[in-house]
Amino acid sequence: MNRGIAEAECEYVALLNSDDAYLPSRVERCLGFMKQHPEIDLLFTRLRLIDSDSRVMAASEPRAKWFENAWALGREDLVEWLGAANFAGTTSNFFARREWLLAHPFRDYRYAHDYYALILCALSGRLGLLREELLSYRVHATNTITTRPELLIKEMLRLNLDLLRETAPRLRADVRFREAFMRYERAAWNNVSSFHAGLFQCLLAAIAEKTDATRLLEAMDAVTFPEMRRYPNQSPLPGQGKYEEMKEERALWKQHARLLAAVSASRWVAFGGLFCRLVKDEGKTVAEKHRALAERLRRSRWLALGCRLGAPSARAVIELCKAPN
Repeated sequence: MNRGIAEAECEYVALLNSDDAYLPSRVERCLGFMKQHPEIDLLFTRLRLIDSDSRVMAASEPRAKWFENAWALGREDLVEWLGAANFAGTTSNFFARREWLLAHPFRDYRYAHDYYALILCALSGRLGLLREELLSYRVHATNTITTRPELLIKEMLRLNLDLLRETAPRLRADVRFREAFMRYERAAWNNVSSFHAGLFQCLLAAIAEKTDATRLLEAMDAVTFPEMRRYPNQSPLPGQGKYEEMKEERALWKQHARLLAAVSASRWVAFGGLFCRLVKDEGKTVAEKHRALAERLRRSRWLALGCRLGAPSARAVIELCKAPN
């Protein structure tokens, strides 16, 4: 692949392994995306699994379940998502600027050369995802990835060590890059893509055993590493932000439930339902649902008429619609 990329005379390179297949519009859709997003160097898409007879793989098959679960993780941050799983699947899923591939040639891995390239590009903020199913990825008994666990696990340990080695200068010099790398590492600790965090600790321990870290620590100062200017325990507790979000969501659910109860109990609303549709379920989240319903009721001419005529239930509904959310 590296030789082919070097000898190609083009701006973009699309890779295709011999047993996979593009959907007819793949190149057109990927090319259009790349032209619209000059900040992206490497692009991949959703994929579908096919068997040795080119039939779409049944959802009950183990490999199909794995990919379904990997894609279901669905995080906006591709760094974190890739830390959790190599959901892109294969180099057949690569559509890239040749210049980037020349600057970042594939390493001599047997199984994970695609994964390394994806992580490296994501850490730099140059990775893109087109959420369309544009690749047929063939899964069969002789896939390269089908091997003894020991070989794959060792390569994944080497991959993460190589990643540290290659990015070491940027880790020292770039705070934002360190933050991105930390998000990757945090997600990778519980990944489902053959990276064994416990064994990686053993590998780091073996390296540390032969290294005097004193000089390394002395070279770390608060100018190069501004994180040292703040005590780590001043940060919010893990899950604290999520807890606050859950509290707000529960309060909003109660407010929405009170509004629905008032609507259901209102004879004026029930009478108006004979002439117009006052209640409609809109939005996905509770906040969206509540805002949509409250706005719909506030603008209702029927409820406005009820308030002018002195209907108590109409006034109660409008008051609940005015409550802050």
